[in-house]
Amino acid sequence: MKNFPIRSLVSCLFISICPLAPAETSDKFPANILFIAVDDLRPELGCYGAAQAKTPHIDKLASQSMRFDRAYCQVPVCGASRASLMTGILPTSKRFLKADTFAEKDAPDCATLPQVFREAGYTTLSNGKIFHHPEDTEKRSWSEPAWTPRDPKAPTLGLDPETNRRLSKAKRGRIFESPDVADDAYPDGRTALKTIEDLRRLKQAGKPFFLACGFVKPHMPFYAPKKYWDLYERDKIRIAGNRNRPANAPAQLKGSAEFRSYHLADFDEDSGDFHRMMRHGYLACTSYADKLVSRFFVNVRKVALS
Repeated sequence: MKNFPIRSLVSCLFISICPLAPAETSDKFPANILFIAVDDLRPELGCYGAAQAKTPHIDKLASQSMRFDRAYCQVPVCGASRASLMTGILPTSKRFLKADTFAEKDAPDCATLPQVFREAGYTTLSNGKIFHHPEDTEKRSWSEPAWTPRDPKAPTLGLDPETNRRLSKAKRGRIFESPDVADDAYPDGRTALKTIEDLRRLKQAGKPFFLACGFVKPHMPFYAPKKYWDLYERDKIRIAGNRNRPANAPAQLKGSAEFRSYHLADFDEDSGDFHRMMRHGYLACTSYADKLVSRFFVNVRKVALS
């Protein structure tokens, strides 16, 4: 494939759920919308030619959908990228610059995507990570308060005791873990469950809806159930052959140092073993997100036929 962005901070899937549109309003409201945001998802998917990525469910969706091959990240930090996406306006030297951007502060007069749907008569709901800050534009964007999974642990601590045995200077746990747990043990699994519950509830309500679901994985740390790590043999995972800084690159070109805020478990960050472990973790988390996305396909059919 050609023209891949180096890194997609937020990849989005739009699913138009036509069978769920209320018959009495089908002329005015052509479809319900399920909006899925997946944090830090590169085009590291089978449908984009990434042979080693195991993403059969998103690949199947792509085969039946419109796929974009020239889509680019608006700005290389998460919060700003989300604010730009959700308002439909580009970053400038004065807005959408930082990871902790608030659309409400940088573009207070700009309508958001869910706000437009809400003002058109749709019920709009936010589950998981949509805006970087759940409270950002919350009152005007969403029909109900934005929902996030409440985790008894900090998001940078894990489920495996070994993950939290040694903390980094930033008080974050080990950068990877693969406990033998169910999908719903992690926050993203609970976000999927909540969204499925809302699909059923909204169908019963009979009003058109815009339902947004945001998954955090494959964003660091690389925490995913063991079965997704087991999909890959680490010693067969391909890693970048050239990790050198480009010649004559401007000083502004910098790699992300976020991984250093986690405990690296005695890996040498310059070693091939470390890079292979990190790629393994990314692929495992991507396969985990792919499976969570697949739950919607089954439940959309069930709800549509109920």
